[in-house]
Parts: sequence; structure tokens; C-alpha cells
Amino acid sequence: MNKSGELRSPPGSEAPRGLVARSQFEQLFALAPEALLVTDAKGQLVKWNEAAELMFGHDEKTMPSLRMEDFLPESQRQALAVHQNPASEAAASRDMSPRGTFKAQRRDGATFDAEVSVGPIDFDGQPCVIAIVRNQTEMVLARERAEAAKLAKNTFLANMSHEIRTPMNAIMGLTQLMLLEHPTDQQRDRLGLVMTAAKHLLGIVDDVLDLSKIEAGKLALHPVDFKLEAVLEAACGVLADSVRNKGLRLERHIDPDVPTLLQGDPQRLQQILINYGTNAAKFTANGHVKLRVKLDEQSPSWVVLRFEVEDTGMGVAPEQLHRLFNPFEQVDDSMTRRHGGTGLGLSISRHLARLMGGKVGCSSEPGLGSVFWFTARLKRAEASAELSMEDVPANQADLKLRCEGARVLLVEDQALGRLVAHDMLQYIAGIEADTASDGLEAVERAKGQSYDLIFMDMQMPNMNGMDASRLIRALPAHAATPIIGLTANAFSEDRQRCLDAGMNEHMAKPLSVESMTAVLTRWLTSRSY
Repeated sequence: MNKSGELRSPPGSEAPRGLVARSQFEQLFALAPEALLVTDAKGQLVKWNEAAELMFGHDEKTMPSLRMEDFLPESQRQALAVHQNPASEAAASRDMSPRGTFKAQRRDGATFDAEVSVGPIDFDGQPCVIAIVRNQTEMVLARERAEAAKLAKNTFLANMSHEIRTPMNAIMGLTQLMLLEHPTDQQRDRLGLVMTAAKHLLGIVDDVLDLSKIEAGKLALHPVDFKLEAVLEAACGVLADSVRNKGLRLERHIDPDVPTLLQGDPQRLQQILINYGTNAAKFTANGHVKLRVKLDEQSPSWVVLRFEVEDTGMGVAPEQLHRLFNPFEQVDDSMTRRHGGTGLGLSISRHLARLMGGKVGCSSEPGLGSVFWFTARLKRAEASAELSMEDVPANQADLKLRCEGARVLLVEDQALGRLVAHDMLQYIAGIEADTASDGLEAVERAKGQSYDLIFMDMQMPNMNGMDASRLIRALPAHAATPIIGLTANAFSEDRQRCLDAGMNEHMAKPLSVESMTAVLTRWLTSRSY
């Protein structure tokens, strides 16, 4: 079929080529998902596909007797008249007409909205007209079904996250507090194993949620100013136990020409480094794991950095390298049984690097080790932003001194959740927090007492945290009181819902001593007395 739609061989070509072209046309015509209708110069139907029979409710016995207008209600039958004459302006142009929307009619009289494109075609040497019909009503229903399925999936994932993170909050929070209470060596080892297992389970949940966000196109970056050294230090802190337990050395190095203050998403950078580092420790028996940062490109306002994680492990065969960053894949199924893992980490890392304007890759030699790398485009941060940071307490004793006398309200419906947060506040800053088990009780407490800081769970019976926050924020005594949202959900929408309800910040469960310390530092140490 040539550009004008003619089903004939070009002059001088051999007959078999024409036969092949006709065969290809017939296959495409038959398999097309849209309804295809071909009429002759008089408007009589001469060819159609199975999709047309299904769309209009006709069969091979009734279709030959139909004309183009028979597929339209009476009121619409003049709308396509111009296209039924190949001598018309549309036919002369040899182009498909712009798409139009019409009411189409099925054999049983039912009507539906149809999107129709019409144009000329030479069929068996005769000038004809072809109409391409799409059922818009069905498309709308399909889109609505897809959106409903997407909503159901997101609701399931949110509920799954909440139901898993709620007990994990208790397990990890209480374990961390017990580790801080000077346990015996044996107790410390066993509690460490509990914490490691809990972090592993939480990592799997986070990977599944990230994959869902990627599929929905909702995985986003949250750029802030940060110190690069702090990102590497945090990543090494997470990796330290797994590396130390295998007797490996954990090293890090930042080239001297790499700027120290940057703007980007430090949490996502750290996530990729931890993914790479975890794999490196998993597949390395002797030697080291090294995190390294190099300058790749730069301009006055931005830089492209190359992050590398090097190991002295078992390496990857060259023919397997292309599979590494595919979701759910590992280079050898036996590795999954020996070393565990979902096969999602590297795929998620690739997507995160692309979001940051970078790439991922790996160089490896079996038996000698591997270097997993990624690049990221980051903005240069203003030095003044770092200099204007809040005054951070020098140590825990200093923090307790600064928080002395602070009144804190903790609102949490789960008894274990209240215990974890209450004990953390007491351990970190010596705070004896007032507690409430739902939003109604929280509002009543806020009416009778001024607070310096309020921790508000989002999902509670009787009254949820968002409604309670709005009512508390309306009280004159609490118009400016910092309210921190607590949630076992991990979607960016939850953070926005907190802010929309008048909260100042959002903390995702499981809570940790580090995250609680950071919140107290931000909101209590600089308060006015």
C-alpha cells in the first residue's frame, strides 16, 4: 500500500512484491483493534474487519448489504456525506480527514460515541473510502475501569504499608531503646539481629512501594540543600553492621574537586548508595567495600557527580551485566536462595538516577570484584544556606537542657505506638509527654493546656489527626504551635495532607531515636521562653 493508500505494486516491480504488499495489508486490516469500514464510490460496504462486526453487532451475513450511513442514527447520516464521494475535496487531497466525533448505531439500535477518521483508498483498482472507527464510550469505560483498578491498588498498598509499619514501629522502636539501655554483650548481639531483620523487612516494603510509584509515574524528588559528606556518612552508618559482621573494611572517599554543598534529594542519593553497598557486602567474602564520589561535569550553577561502590567480591560475568538493572532479576537464581533479595533494588536505583538526570552501570571481573556506579546532576548550593543552619545541640545533655520545661502532647491511638514515642521523648530529652488516644481527646487537652509541640497520628478512631489539627490550629493559644504528623503510610500524598491540615512536618513510622532527635532540635531548642 503506497502513501495514498493504493493497494498496487509500483511500476516495474515484480508481481511477488505486490502480492506480499497485499498480504501484509490483509493481515494489518484483519488484526487492527479499530473498526475498519471500506465503501465504494456509491457508499456500499465492500470490506470490513472483525472488529467492525463486534463493534456494530453485525455478522458476515448482514454486513455486505450495508451502506456507511447504516452505522449512524438517522440524525447523523448527513454528517459523513462529503466522504462518500471519492471526487470530493477530501478524496482529492488523498489524506485522511481530521478526526470527528459522531453518534454511531449498533444493529440492536443502541448508540455510542464514536471517533471517526475518513480518507480515500484504492481498493482492487477502484476508488473507495475507508473509515476508521473507535468506540469512545468503550474507551471512557475502559479508562474508568483502569482508574478504579489503580485506585484499588493504591489503597491496598497504603493499607499494606500501614498494617506492616504499625507493628514495625513497635518492634524497631523498642529494640532501639533497649540497645541504648546498656544490655549485656549477648543481649546486644541478639537485639542487633532483631533490628537487622526488621530493617530488611522494612526495606522490602519500601521497595514494593517505590516500584508502585514508578509504575504510576508518581515517584518524585524532594530537592533541598545538603552536605555531600553527610550523605556518605549516613549511608556508611546503615551499611556498617553488615560490612563489619563479615569482617570487611568499609571505606569512603570524595575527590577534592567535588563541591561540598549541593542541592538535590539526599535521601534518594543515600538510597542508591545503600542499595549498591548492601549488594556489595552481600556478595563479598573478603576485602573491602568502598564508596567513592568523583566530579564528572560542571558548570557555574550545577555539577554532574559520579558515585561508585567498589567491592572485592565474586564479580559478575560479562554476559550477565545487561540483566542487572531489570526488575525482579538476579544474575543467577541460586543467588536468590543463598543471599536473598527481591531483585528490585537495582531497578529502582536506575529509575532514581534517571530522575536525577543521570545513568547507572557496572564494570566487573569474575573473581576480582565489581564497581557499580551512577551519575546525578545536582545544583550548587549557596554557602550562606549552610551558615544559616540552626544551632544544633552539642550532645544529648545539651538537648535535655534546652528542652527542659517543654510541654509536649502525644496523640496516638495504638498503645504500643504511644509507648514507643513516649519513651523516646523521655530518653532523648527527658520529656514527660501528655498523651491522648484520639483526635477528640487531643482537642479537649489543647483547649485546657498550651503546648510547645504536638505529635499527631493521622489515622485514628472518633476523629482523625487532620481534623483534630485543624480544630487545634483554630484555637488562639495554638495558632503557631508546631504540630508534627505521624503516619504509618509512606506516600508523598500523606505529607501533603499533613501540611494541608495545618501541620508543620511529617514523620513516617517506624520512628527512630535519630528522627525524633532531629524533630526536637528543629522545633523545641529555638523556642522562646
